[in-house]
Amino acid sequence: QRIALAGLIDQSEADALVGAYRFLRRIEHLLQLEADRQTHVLSADPIERRRIATLLASSEQAPPHGDLLQPFEDALAEHRKHVRTAFEAVVASADEGEALGPSGSP
Repeated sequence: QRIALAGLIDQSEADALVGAYRFLRRIEHLLQLEADRQTHVLSADPIERRRIATLLASSEQAPPHGDLLQPFEDALAEHRKHVRTAFEAVVASADEGEALGPSGSP
């Protein structure tokens, strides 16, 4: 939220980042519970990813149903896209600031 207040991204982007943070932290917590240790690696194995998707869905209000892997992958890709877009916007604005110099002129 502070980065939106600073004018680096708009409020909708900040909201998307908050949603992505919460989603990714829930995944991280599930991975750590599963591994019984500190970890930040989401396996590429579809069986492992399906298990995480099921656990994630189980922690939601609605009971899980059907194959949860594709909706999980879609949500993960969407959150990653939001994070990447916001990061690139902030980096681009920082690069423009450096190009202009501290006084705002070249």
